Amino acid sequence: MDNLKDFYYELPKVELHRHLEGSLRLRTMLEIARTQGITVPISTGSLSTCAGAEKRTVHLPEFPVKIYHIAPVLSLPEVIGARHARGGGRCAKDNIRYLELRFTTGSPEPGRAFPIECVMDWVCESTQKAASEFGLASGLIVSINRHEDVELAGRVVELAVARRERGLVGLDLAGNEAEFPPNHSRVSSARPNDPD
Repeated sequence: MDNLKDFYYELPKVELHRHLEGSLRLRTMLEIARTQGITVPISTGSLSTCAGAEKRTVHLPEFPVKIYHIAPVLSLPEVIGARHARGGGRCAKDNIRYLELRFTTGSPEPGRAFPIECVMDWVCESTQKAASEFGLASGLIVSINRHEDVELAGRVVELAVARRERGLVGLDLAGNEAEFPPNHSRVSSARPNDPD
């Protein structure tokens, strides 16, 4: 069994669907938030499903709600860099040769996020750094959130197109499709409904 496990680890791989937001331990994100003076109204236990710590059936609508609560932390440059460092190391260990990372630019609400162009730039820079350090080829896919407004989506598209030479290779429409179908738009202050 060990030999078979080693065999699979050593095979060269392509990973086309990794979420940048899930590439760092929640405990580390909360520690960085504390050092930056950001209060996050959750604990490691309340977001354990988002961090992958619990083994139970998780329904897709739960994830946007949980990510919403840690949005102020996800866009911190320190967190972006730490996620890339950890994710790049894990990819190297798994012999992943090409990686596509999906990410969001953060909530547009005042005081809850950095400007989306800054977030995109930090993600591009840290991706290039991690790719060089760990010998990875990589591409970035920026997510447009279904519960946010069409104007914000248009801005995300413009910024992504302007960064094609820096690793942006695609766009993603993310979130609860049942509640927010593609032909439905929301105001920028909207947030996903908590299914609980």
